[in-house]
Formats: sequence, C-alpha cells, structure tokens
Amino acid sequence: MDDKRIIELFRRRDERAIEECSKSYGKLMNSVARGILGSREDAEECVQDSLHKLWESFPSEPIVSLRAYLITLVRNYALLKLRSSSAERRGGGEYDLALSEFADCLPSPRSVEAEVEARETAKAIERWLGTLSTDDRALFVRRCIIGDPVSMLAEETGQSAASVSKRLHRLREKLRKYLVKENLV
Repeated sequence: MDDKRIIELFRRRDERAIEECSKSYGKLMNSVARGILGSREDAEECVQDSLHKLWESFPSEPIVSLRAYLITLVRNYALLKLRSSSAERRGGGEYDLALSEFADCLPSPRSVEAEVEARETAKAIERWLGTLSTDDRALFVRRCIIGDPVSMLAEETGQSAASVSKRLHRLREKLRKYLVKENLV
C-alpha cells in the first residue's frame, strides 16, 4: 500500500493503518531501533511503542515522507530507551558515537527558537542530501540516521574502515560548509 493511502487510514482512525505501516516499514523501523539498542527484543518493543504513539497522536500537519517520519519517530523512541539503560549493555554506545561525529554540524534544541532552527537545519540537510551521489547519500544516512557501525559499512562497500571513515569525514565537512553558507551554524 502506498504512503498516501496509509496516511489516509491514520487520519480516518482505521486500525488497518498500523498493520499496513508495519508491512511497509516494519523491517526498516526494526533495523533502525536495533542499530541503536543492540537488542532484537528491545527493538521490537520500540517499534510497537512508536506505532502506538503514532496512532495515539497522528500529526495534523502534512507528512511529506512517511518513511522519514517513521525513521525519526522510532529513532527518537530508541534513543529515549537507550538513555534509560546502560549504553555499555545495549549496543556498546555505537549510536552515541555516530551522533557525536555530527555534533558540530547540528544545533541542540533547548528552546522554541532552537527548535525552529533545528527544523530549518533539517530542511537544509534534506536539500544538501539531494546534492550528493546515491552512494554518498546512503552512506551518510546509514551512519548518521540509522547509526550503522563503520565496520559494517566498510564490509558492505568493500572498502577499509579507514576509507569509509575518511569519506564520512569529508561528507561532514561538506555538510558543515553548506550549513555555514545557509547561516545555520
């Protein structure tokens, strides 16, 4: 089922929305949550919590990309769960490491003004991602948003971990320069 139809089911409060959402994006959501939490059981619970939250408070503003919205939702729930448990026990802190690599590129929302700035930054990052090659975009998203370990990315791309790290460093630098040009950093 396409995203527009799923969104319409949510808006009509049709319970099939959750089922269709799970069919279309369940594996992806589990992958994101498991990458952060390091546990299959915790990831499944996180996905269910995310879908429940979506059902309880479906946003009134238009959703441009259901896929992106769900990834963000499950990532945020997984991060909350991670913070409430030991990073050493669950995932070894790999996601925290991935986020820290991008910390100098992103503002930290602590106020209404910062929240508005964070939304503007997110839109700018989307525009910037559109300028990248498919491979660079996938690498950036898998490391920064999904939190895949550099070793996994290296293995899948057939490159060394050092090469992937260097490529990610160049992407971070390009992003920083782009955000400076947009007056967001």
